[in-house]
Amino acid sequence: MNTELLKSKLLEAAFNGSLTHANTNKWEFVNLNDVCEFDNGYAFASGDYKTEGIPLVRISNIQNNEIDLTDAVCIQGEYPERFVIHKGDLLIAMSGATTGKMGIYNLERKAYLNQRVGKIRIKDEQIILPKYRNFFFQNQTDNILRLAYGSAQPNISGKMILSLVVPLPPIAEQQRIVAVLEEGFAYIDTIASAKQNLSDSARLLRNKILQAAISGTLVDHCIEDEPASLLLDRLRKEKEELDKKNLIPRKPFVPPISSDWEKPFDIPQNWVWCYLAEVSLIQEGAGIMKHQYRDNGIQLLTVTNIKEGDINMGNHIICIEKDEYNLKYKNLTLNKGDIVTACSGGSWGKTAIFDKDGIYMLNTSTLRLRFWSDLACNKYLYYLSKTKFFKSQLEEQLSGLQPNFGYAHYSKIAIPLPPLAEQQRIVAKIEELFAEIDKLVK
Repeated sequence: MNTELLKSKLLEAAFNGSLTHANTNKWEFVNLNDVCEFDNGYAFASGDYKTEGIPLVRISNIQNNEIDLTDAVCIQGEYPERFVIHKGDLLIAMSGATTGKMGIYNLERKAYLNQRVGKIRIKDEQIILPKYRNFFFQNQTDNILRLAYGSAQPNISGKMILSLVVPLPPIAEQQRIVAVLEEGFAYIDTIASAKQNLSDSARLLRNKILQAAISGTLVDHCIEDEPASLLLDRLRKEKEELDKKNLIPRKPFVPPISSDWEKPFDIPQNWVWCYLAEVSLIQEGAGIMKHQYRDNGIQLLTVTNIKEGDINMGNHIICIEKDEYNLKYKNLTLNKGDIVTACSGGSWGKTAIFDKDGIYMLNTSTLRLRFWSDLACNKYLYYLSKTKFFKSQLEEQLSGLQPNFGYAHYSKIAIPLPPLAEQQRIVAKIEELFAEIDKLVK
């Protein structure tokens, strides 16, 4: 549910008269200057800032439609009344990246107004109600931003603010509009909160299911299943054959898990622990540079194309020349069923199964995983890669402020490997349970 869109629709209806079926013939349309006064803040010098005195409201103090003085600096001395903030004043950021951000000053405590913050105060509450003014400005957010971004540097002037046209009904009608909006907004917030709580609970439940899946407690074990140790041997041999034929990237040798290795948790007797590099292709994308980009040719998979659990190749299209691809990058061709993930930046860890027809290739900051051949179930590896246990092993290797993971990091990840038949049962149970959760959340 898009709560902001719903609120926007209510506001639109309120100010065109259709929310309360009002008689708009009794309405007036006035400039804000007729009913409100406006003042810009004073350019206090940072040298004037004190730890005690009268709090100074800066842009950073405008939070969630209110004024938060928790980290406010203070000013000592007396300044003209136009820089003083009173309870009920509407404050607005006038420039910078947060232009248009607004908040109501609901405190009894006197405060001063800093530069780049505007103050909108009602002249006569018998003409326009404070709450009506507040809702009017909520409805004007997009209009204010359009005015602000009309120049190279986002900036609103007092003249722009005071020229806004206010639809002004009689006070009794303003009261009815405010009452309906407050009730409607409260109802929307209640539904949104409940849906968010449900969504959070669903996420926690999915995590528990995934943890049960990789620890061997999600499905029943079958004594007839071939032990995973034999599967591991076959996967290792498959890797050796692919390596001999130069069909996979040459990477540093990763030794098997030693017998005295400390297990993260217990797994069933016929499962085995192994390193990801023993059983899976781990391949990073090419470092394609901007000068190689073309409007058509072979499309690259970018971080933007990867959504959590989905691939959208249409929302960010970058290509390289087909001849260049054939000459240098055919080994990076994506196959259906590949597990692709963002491996650097703030969105690292986004993971999906590549399911597109056609020719696409890995690009910078993307990485793919895939069991060697079809000896194991790729979807089991996909769900394993989404677990906290898997991701925590990457986080433990994080160095520096910017996440950036590659083969060296993924190759060291230890994974629990079940028999093939049990992998398939685990995947079927995960998808069955996730489908039921999705029904509850929708």
